[in-house]
Amino acid sequence: MKLPYQQLTQHLAKSLAPIYLVSGDELLLVQETVDFIKNNKPDYWRTMLWYCDPLTPVYKTKKEEFSIKGEGFTWKHYTMSSMQAADHIFEIFQKISPDESIWLPQYSFDFWIIPYLLGKGISLSRFKRFMHLAHQAMLLEVAVPDPGSRSERQKTIFNTIRQELFHTPVMQEDAINIL
Repeated sequence: MKLPYQQLTQHLAKSLAPIYLVSGDELLLVQETVDFIKNNKPDYWRTMLWYCDPLTPVYKTKKEEFSIKGEGFTWKHYTMSSMQAADHIFEIFQKISPDESIWLPQYSFDFWIIPYLLGKGISLSRFKRFMHLAHQAMLLEVAVPDPGSRSERQKTIFNTIRQELFHTPVMQEDAINIL
């Protein structure tokens, strides 16, 4: 029987086959990445989706060998697709708590924002606290399906950001619109 690893848990809950062959390194690599971040506790971390650039040497010389199809952020090769890679990135994001290591977004908020903000007078501890709270808020967006519950928890986080980091009193009517 051949089935994608995403369906394995669901399948095992229904019935057992006499033997299973699980192939591919992706699951191991995802878990190794999570373990590495949790064990080494870098201040910040980020995973990124591979950008399939037709101008790169790997595309020009290894396209056939790796069965690369597509370009940009929409691609597939012999072990996975860009959608599967995005699922792995999402999984890693969900498995790492901001208490373990803080996720640093990529677009418009890259690593270089840290020295920039330090130069503007924002302390590293204040930046780290902001990113910790922002990480918690992002987790709510992807991990809490109930909008009502999510909204209340986000309000609490945003109120904390406003009070602790911006020293601004919280107005009930705009508690959610602070950033």
